[in-house]
Amino acid sequence: MEPIEKVQARAAALKSLGVGPQATPEEIRTAWRRLAFTSHPDRKGGDLDSFVVARSAYEYLCGGMDEDGYLAGVEAQAHDAVPGTQKPKARPRAAGRVQTFPEEMIAACADLLSETSRDNERGEETPDHVVFLGVRKPSSAEVVHDHIAHSVIRKGRELTFQVPGELSPGLNRVALPTSLLDDPRKTRLRVVAFHFEESGSYRMEIPEDVIADVAPGARMTSIDFVGE
Repeated sequence: MEPIEKVQARAAALKSLGVGPQATPEEIRTAWRRLAFTSHPDRKGGDLDSFVVARSAYEYLCGGMDEDGYLAGVEAQAHDAVPGTQKPKARPRAAGRVQTFPEEMIAACADLLSETSRDNERGEETPDHVVFLGVRKPSSAEVVHDHIAHSVIRKGRELTFQVPGELSPGLNRVALPTSLLDDPRKTRLRVVAFHFEESGSYRMEIPEDVIADVAPGARMTSIDFVGE
């Protein structure tokens, strides 16, 4: 591939993520997380095409895809945008085995959320057991909505945590066990925190770069807010 084509490919990827030519790796990662959150097809108002474009751009910029593969995907996406052509549909997930968490684990999750709240009120640094998804850290003044995963659907190395209730506008925090695949004999808990702008049921896909913190050993992980 000619050098000019490589420059054009990088410029197109940066534009897809909405960042400038001097963007740092952290800025690129933050832009991808934001777009993955807002455009994911499982989210109300999400868009599969936008999600695929952003994911391809991020993978290319992080070295997970070469120029030929990235540009081929861009060309295919442009073809799909032509009226009369058929767009790919999201493949439904197959059913898996449901594991309900015991009461003592749920109680431990509640205790962890309380501990996290005390740390936040004191203005302390985010502890190691908190994984924050988003572009800003929580402040001690904002309203926090807490949730606890009560079960998980397991299909191979794919995990979907089930959370009763709905998301609320503002900071949402979810406490869940993380050792289901890594070492089931040891219960380790995490709090996943992120901001949300709406109310309702929603499936949150965990970004690949933090899956190891949320669910070690998992290939894909999501959190499903299923309503009451």
